[in-house]
Amino acid sequence: MQWMRNAIVVAIVSGLVLALAACGNGGAAEPDVVDAWARPGDPGDNSAAYMNISNDSDDDITLIAASSDVARMVEIHESQMEDGTMRMEEVPEIVIESGETVSLEPGGFHVMMMNLEEALEPGDSFSLTLHFDEIDDIELDVPVEEQ
Repeated sequence: MQWMRNAIVVAIVSGLVLALAACGNGGAAEPDVVDAWARPGDPGDNSAAYMNISNDSDDDITLIAASSDVARMVEIHESQMEDGTMRMEEVPEIVIESGETVSLEPGGFHVMMMNLEEALEPGDSFSLTLHFDEIDDIELDVPVEEQ
C-alpha cells in the first residue's frame, strides 16, 4: 500500500513540475521558429539568416537582437526598395503580434551576420540565438544552404 501512495505522490509532483515548466515564461508561450537557413560566406565576409517566427500566444512578442559566435557583429536588418535601389538598414526590433507569423526572408527582414569569423559552407550549421524582450532567448541550429 505504501508503494501505491508513493506512486501517486510522484505522479502529482511530476504533473505540477510539467505545469510549471509550461508556464516558465510567466505564461508567455515560446514562439515557433521554423525554416531557418543562412547563406554561405567566407571569413571576413557577410551572411544572412532567414526564418519564420510564429506567435501563438495571447501577447505580442518582440525580437530585439540576435547573436552568434560565427560573426563579429550580428544585427537585425530590413531591406527595402527605395527610389529603384535596394537599401538595407538595421532595425531596433521586430514585433510579432499575437496570432501572427513574421517571415525573415531575402528582400525583407533578416539577421545580418557581418565579418564572419569562419567559413559558412553549404551543409554546415551553426548556433544562432534570438533575444526577445518579453521571453527567454531561443537558440537555433541554423543550416547553411545555397538558395
